[in-house]
Amino acid sequence: MIEVYLVRHGETNYNKNNLYIGGKSSHLPINEVGISQSKYLGKWFSDKEIKFDFGFCSTATRAKQTLNYILEKASINAIEYAPDLEELSQGDWEGQLREKIYTPEQLKIINTNNYQFKAPNGESQEEVEQRIKNVYLSKKENIKYSSRTNFDCITWNCYQMLTKKNS
Repeated sequence: MIEVYLVRHGETNYNKNNLYIGGKSSHLPINEVGISQSKYLGKWFSDKEIKFDFGFCSTATRAKQTLNYILEKASINAIEYAPDLEELSQGDWEGQLREKIYTPEQLKIINTNNYQFKAPNGESQEEVEQRIKNVYLSKKENIKYSSRTNFDCITWNCYQMLTKKNS
């Protein structure tokens, strides 16, 4: 049986203030709350004696920082950083004020077909799903499992998804 662990990056100031559209914004660091969240999760994995053989992580600063704080206490034998695991690109909307972009009229357009909607010069959720799936499928056969604790992993958006196969 495979257990799946989805881990979202720790809080950033963009998340906290909810003023701007982040999208990829790969340069954004986690804040003090994000650091605490990440350390707590690392301790939780350690306390539960959950150990992973392999993991994927986005190349976004916030995702790597989150993982590094988790690793202060948790155990992952191998990690692959993949740019294709980064968050959905919001294109021209990244860094813009939410209230300026997400008007009632625009939200109606977005919600008509959210899965295939793209911001100008951005990408759809469908496209993100496909690029992330491709990363996982290209690596799946190369993941080596230990006999004690097995790990299989994919990432959605800039989240780390950790899976553990019970022996």
